[in-house]
Amino acid sequence: MNKALFFAIAMIASTLGFAPHDAQAADYTVYSPNVVLGESELEARGFHAWGTDPGTGAEQALRVAFGHAFTDWWATEFYAVAEQEFGESFKLEEFEWENRFQLMPQGKYWISVGLISEVEIPRFGDDPWEVKFGPILSKDFGRFTALLNILFAHEYGANAESGVEVAYRARLQYRWRRAFSPLIEAYGQPVGKIGAWGGPRHQIGPGVTGKFGLGPGESLRYGAVLLFGASGAAADTTLVFRLEYEFF
Repeated sequence: MNKALFFAIAMIASTLGFAPHDAQAADYTVYSPNVVLGESELEARGFHAWGTDPGTGAEQALRVAFGHAFTDWWATEFYAVAEQEFGESFKLEEFEWENRFQLMPQGKYWISVGLISEVEIPRFGDDPWEVKFGPILSKDFGRFTALLNILFAHEYGANAESGVEVAYRARLQYRWRRAFSPLIEAYGQPVGKIGAWGGPRHQIGPGVTGKFGLGPGESLRYGAVLLFGASGAAADTTLVFRLEYEFF
């Protein structure tokens, strides 16, 4: 077994062993399986949603993070997450630990595959923990890149929802310029479930992304997406922004 896959399975198994919040704020990002050895990043991303109803999720959220790729197949990242849920003030809600694994060399096979695991750690002790994991798929054809993330989520703790939720994140990007590439993203959860995880929330919409060099070993990546609700439980309109400072 390749060491990246072995380590990924071990990490996922260890996170599933936690026995202690379903954060309503969706994580609007679609991950690539590619890992760059030695790369560090400071990241901020968030969203503001319009047309939400009580129980459909946070109206706005902000995530700030630091991450580092320790090998050419493993990158880890730590987040602090602040949310403003319906009818409440903006406040720090949770912390997250994320691990991403590249399982095969980029471009060597017909499709590139990775794995991701996420542990959501609530700030408040009476909220449940949530663990997510699943495959990251990537395919290049011409100037287009297609990405698909499939995530399985389970909660732990006294107030946890029962069962397993299945969610997806998808992107189709046209690599026009390094500084500007149009794209379409789609998000959905739950698409499959055992237990009471609420109504399905599907969203889709256009966006842009790009990257600028700042000097040797430094770059700034940006992104923005405008999502529209495609199901009754989703917000009518959601504006997503992303900003990453990458350095070696």
